[in-house]
Amino acid sequence: MKTNADAFKNLLVTDDYTPVIVETDQHFQGIMEMFNYKDLQIHHEPLPKKLPFSSMVIQIYEQIKSFISSSWGYSDGSI
Repeated sequence: MKTNADAFKNLLVTDDYTPVIVETDQHFQGIMEMFNYKDLQIHHEPLPKKLPFSSMVIQIYEQIKSFISSSWGYSDGSI
C-alpha cells in the first residue's frame, strides 16, 4: 500500500500538467489501448491531437489498475 501511495505522490509532484500532444497514429493507438478514452470525436481529429489531460492521468490509471490487480491477487491468495 505504501508503495502505491509513494508512486501516486511521485506522479503528482513530477507531472507538468500540460495536455498530451499526440504526433503519430501509432502513439495515439498506444494511448487508446492503455487508457480507453471515450471521446469519439478525438478519433476523427487530425494530427497532432491534443488530449484534454496530462500524462499523469494515464500513469495514474495504470497505477490504479496495478493496485487493483495486486489487491485481487492478495485477497484470493495467489500472491
